[in-house]
Amino acid sequence: MKEKELISVIIPVYNVEKYLNKCLNSIVSQTYTNIEIILVDDGSTDSCGIICDEFSKKDKRIKVIHKENEGVSIARNSGIEMAKGDYITFIDSDDYVEKDYIETLYNMCKKNNSEMSICGTININESGKIVGKSKKINKNMTNVEALQELLEEKYFNNVVWAKLYKLSLIDNIRFKENIRIAEDIDVIYKVLDKTTKVSIDTNNTLYYYRIRKNSVTQRGYNNDWKKAIEIIEKMTNFIIEKYPRLKKYAIKRYIKINVFCICQILKYGEHVEEIYILKKNILKYKKDKYYKFKIIDKIKIFLICNKIDLLKKMYSLKNS
Repeated sequence: MKEKELISVIIPVYNVEKYLNKCLNSIVSQTYTNIEIILVDDGSTDSCGIICDEFSKKDKRIKVIHKENEGVSIARNSGIEMAKGDYITFIDSDDYVEKDYIETLYNMCKKNNSEMSICGTININESGKIVGKSKKINKNMTNVEALQELLEEKYFNNVVWAKLYKLSLIDNIRFKENIRIAEDIDVIYKVLDKTTKVSIDTNNTLYYYRIRKNSVTQRGYNNDWKKAIEIIEKMTNFIIEKYPRLKKYAIKRYIKINVFCICQILKYGEHVEEIYILKKNILKYKKDKYYKFKIIDKIKIFLICNKIDLLKKMYSLKNS
C-alpha cells in the first residue's frame, strides 16, 4: 500500500499498567505503518512510564512525553502540539484497536474526499467481555447531518476516539483544561463546524472501548458535571444561533444532561440543593414542545417539573 501521509496517534496515559501493553501492541502492529505514536505519560504513579519508555526503545515511531499529572485534556493538548501528521487520531490507553483501524479510517477519508472519518466501536468491561456495539450505518454526511448525529448519539458517541481527522481541522481547537466530563464534545462540535464532509461506517467495529467502574462518568454528581452542563449549554446556544434547523436536537441534548444529573443526585443522595438549579435549566425550554423523548424520559421530565417531591420519594425507596 502506498503510504504518503503521516498520521499522528495521540495517547494520554495515566495509571493503566494493567491495560497499556494491549493498547500499545494494537497500535504498533497497524497495517498502515506511516504513523507517529505520541504517548503522554500524565504523571503515572504505576509502571506506565516505564512501559512507554520500553516501547519507544523498540519502535522509533514512538515519542514519549513525561509530565506532571494535570488531566487528560492537557495531556491531549500536549500531544496535539507535538503532532506532525497530516491526520490525527486519539486512542485512550485502556482501550485497543483492530490492526486495520488506521488504514480503514484513512481510506474512508481518501475514497470519499472527507476531512473526518468514524468507525464502529465495541464496548467491553474490565475483564474484556463485550457489553455493547455501535448501531450500524454507512454514510457520507454533511457537517449539519453529522452535528445532528452528534446531538442524537444514535450512531456515534460524542468522544474524540474512534475517529480520524485532518490535522487542519484541529488547528487552534484545544481541549479545555481541568475538565474531565464533556471535554470531548466541546472539541467535536467545534471540529464538525469546520468540516464539509464526514464519512461514517460503523459496520467496521475497529475500536474497543473499555468501561471501567472507577471512570469519572461512573460516579455521582459533582463539580465535573457542573462544568459539563456549562459546556453543553454553550454548545446549545452556538447551534441554535448558527444551525437553527438543529435547535430541537440541541435543546433535547441539553435537557437530557440536566435530567441525568438530577437522577444522579437522587441516586446517591448528595448535593440535593442543586436539583432546583438543574430544574430551572429544564424549565427554560419547557415551552418548546417539538422535541421527542422516550416514554421513561418523558415521565422523569414531568416529575421533575411538576412532582419533584414524588420523584425524591421514589429514589429514596429505591435506595433503601
